[in-house]
Amino acid sequence: MTRKLVSMQIWAAKRIEGARDRGQGTIEYVGMVIAAVVVVLAVATAIKAAGIDTTVGDKIKSVLNQG
Repeated sequence: MTRKLVSMQIWAAKRIEGARDRGQGTIEYVGMVIAAVVVVLAVATAIKAAGIDTTVGDKIKSVLNQG
């Protein structure tokens, strides 16, 4: 009976240990996406604060019209 109890405790400990790392990659991926969004918002805010209010399409048109 004691061996069965010990083996169940070892089994449970291994299951808990394996569950701790599960989902870690997802959390890191979400963190990278959030960091990218923050950087994009910071750049967009800086552009608006600097008074540069043109779109990418406008820039392409002006470059094509010059040449």
